[in-house]
Amino acid sequence: MFTFIKKVIKTGTETHAYPLEPMPVDKNFRGKPEHTPQQCIGCAACVNACPSNALTVEIDLATNQLAWQFNLGRCIFCGRCEEVCPTAAIKLSPEYELAVWKKEDFLQQSRFAICHCRGASVRSRCRRRSTTPSRCSSITAIPAPSCTAKASKPARNASARNAWCRPIVLN
Repeated sequence: MFTFIKKVIKTGTETHAYPLEPMPVDKNFRGKPEHTPQQCIGCAACVNACPSNALTVEIDLATNQLAWQFNLGRCIFCGRCEEVCPTAAIKLSPEYELAVWKKEDFLQQSRFAICHCRGASVRSRCRRRSTTPSRCSSITAIPAPSCTAKASKPARNASARNAWCRPIVLN
């Protein structure tokens, strides 16, 4: 009996205080996908990569808006959306407690204003990113009224050619 008690004390606690403390997760754990609308460029690469059709993008030309929607109820947590996102706007978080009371709480939505700058539907405010390869070196810029891109002058260096626009987040 005493040998058993010694062994138990030597081994220590093997259970977790889960309801009171969060469970530790592995660094490669694929939890709830988090979308950062400020980093999204509206390219819809995540929509094409999603095998479960949890992501949708709809373009409303009447209002010039791009609607991005993520349905967590359909997500299989494969991580393909995170892999293909060129701006890291989607990251898989370590969050695993996903129970909700209403089905509508599974939906994440973002709306973006569309302008036509450098040949794509993009944000009306340009940002320079020197780390991204040139996406539009052969395309002439067609600036929207609120776009800051210079269409009349060719780009002088690689970082100027890599300037791209991102959709403006409306909500």
